[in-house]
Amino acid sequence: MVVERINHLFNGKYAFTGYVVNGWNNVVDNNTGKTYGVGFGWTPHSKFSLTQNYMAGPETAGSNMNWRQLSDTVVSVSPTDRLSFILNYDYGRGDRVDGLLNPVSWQGWAGFVRYKMSDRNAVAMRYEWFNDPEGFTTGAGQQLKEFTGTFEHRIANRLITRWEYRYDYSNQPSYTKGDAPVGSQSTVAAGLIYTFDMRE
Repeated sequence: MVVERINHLFNGKYAFTGYVVNGWNNVVDNNTGKTYGVGFGWTPHSKFSLTQNYMAGPETAGSNMNWRQLSDTVVSVSPTDRLSFILNYDYGRGDRVDGLLNPVSWQGWAGFVRYKMSDRNAVAMRYEWFNDPEGFTTGAGQQLKEFTGTFEHRIANRLITRWEYRYDYSNQPSYTKGDAPVGSQSTVAAGLIYTFDMRE
């Protein structure tokens, strides 16, 4: 839940955001501490943007002592009106777990590419890698990876169909097939999306 948020746009190229929040990935706050965050956006050109976010605060259940930290970096590049790329990198650390000398840490990155073939059709691909060596965020020490391919078709002005195939895999048997643990899984999804603009 956001307690306070401040956003200031210096001009068309720079933006600054500051916020204070209760909880982190929790529906109900697990202690009395607050987490603080800052964000900086830079858009020197319409075809390039960089966003850097940083969050820090006590998020251990029942304790305000250990501060969890997260750095989030997003780079967007659009060489043409039809082609766009996004690269996202996250790094987190700070929580202490019984039996470990150093604070836990985790990191991951994702790459996206989208190509608009026509006014009605587009394809996209996404690859993600996540490393959780102590199993703090996923429950088991592992490296997770996934690949997703998407086909998008605009039926009408505001109506879009989206077909997607996703393949997840890990170096640990983190998925299930029937009753047996396995190291990978495939997912096929279909969606129907209606878009609208509140300004209209």
